[in-house]
Amino acid sequence: MRRFLVLALFLLATVMGCDGFTTFNGKVTDPAGKPLADADVKLIYKPDDPTYRRINSTKTDANGLFSVQIVHSPSKNHPIRLEVSKEGFQDHAANLTSMGTYAKGIVLQPAKK
Repeated sequence: MRRFLVLALFLLATVMGCDGFTTFNGKVTDPAGKPLADADVKLIYKPDDPTYRRINSTKTDANGLFSVQIVHSPSKNHPIRLEVSKEGFQDHAANLTSMGTYAKGIVLQPAKK
């Protein structure tokens, strides 16, 4: 019984230390629905905390598709910011909470002249 208790506590500590994930999948297009290739996509963990800030980024493919994820603690909702940018277009930003999988189409508006 004692061995079982020690093993159970060890497994609990291991699970509590596991990382969580937030994943964002999507497609970036212009207002006419044309896919935007090579747009920059960033997930920023704790964007307002320079001590703990982490950034994972990717670029959209030829079809405007992307997938980016970030690892974080599993038990707390921390602020995560999504930023999408492409030359010639206005930047897009959205605030998320951690511990989720998001899927969304993002339409970038042409830059104002």
